[in-house]
Amino acid sequence: MFLWAAFAYVALLGVRYLLGARQYLTCALRVLATFWAVLLPQQWLAYRLRRSVAEVVGDRTDQPSVVRAAIEVMANPRYAKWRSLVRQAHARLIAKQFAVPHATSGDRAFGVVAYVTSWVPLAIAVVLWRT
Repeated sequence: MFLWAAFAYVALLGVRYLLGARQYLTCALRVLATFWAVLLPQQWLAYRLRRSVAEVVGDRTDQPSVVRAAIEVMANPRYAKWRSLVRQAHARLIAKQFAVPHATSGDRAFGVVAYVTSWVPLAIAVVLWRT
């Protein structure tokens, strides 16, 4: 554990030096922003794939039809560089994702209320700190 922390510290120092950051937070935010920018196109492609499959599929719980529809959607030129094993694995994962029950409006409302109330202690701490 200590070795990992030491490696992370040295790596952060090196990245800080390369980016010319004066503070560690600025450097860490730049590194995270770079990783996010690199991963964003892949996430967008996966999102478009799921949307395309959802448009084609009639019954989301029928796994063989979802897998078949996903493979048919991946026959488009956009996914031509993916090999067949990767396409099959993605089709199975999409079928698993579609088989998961979806949240109802009550579930979403409960989630919003829970999220908002989780910020109450922080808001109280900020108010008390400023007074």
